Amino acid sequence: MTSNVEQAPDTHSVSVGGSNSQESSHRGLSSNAVVWIVTVAAVGVFWLVATSWRPWDLFDRAGFGADFYDEQARAFWRGRLAVDPAIPGPEGFVVGGKTYLYYGPFLSVVRMPLMLFGDLFVGRLVRVSMLIAVVVLCRWSARLARAGRAVIRSTTLTTSSDGRWALGF
Repeated sequence: MTSNVEQAPDTHSVSVGGSNSQESSHRGLSSNAVVWIVTVAAVGVFWLVATSWRPWDLFDRAGFGADFYDEQARAFWRGRLAVDPAIPGPEGFVVGGKTYLYYGPFLSVVRMPLMLFGDLFVGRLVRVSMLIAVVVLCRWSARLARAGRAVIRSTTLTTSSDGRWALGF
């Protein structure tokens, strides 16, 4: 017995109206739009949490650990790797009487041009860096989810026992 039910094409959209008609799928949000909406919401919530519900404090000087990369950038400008031991405190490690940070140099190198303005930005960019990291996390998580969905959709179960194994996991 054959079935007359046709599968709807995958439009990668989220229907807003709840109707199953083809017209409603064109009025829905694309998956990319949904990812951007979730990203903006996540950044907004993180911004509020990171600033203790005072978003205008985004560029205020942060507490301990906010100037590690700034101090490392300052040391790079001087042609050294060792930093001022007062900045990292217990987070630094001492080798041969000099204090070093265990953080990678990327964010310090990115902040090096800002050292031309003196101490104006020192300790003030940590929250902005974290907001950028949240955007990167959301976007790459969406890419990973899409890749996982594509792998799962491409996998076909050949026998009913395969289906039971998949259901079990």
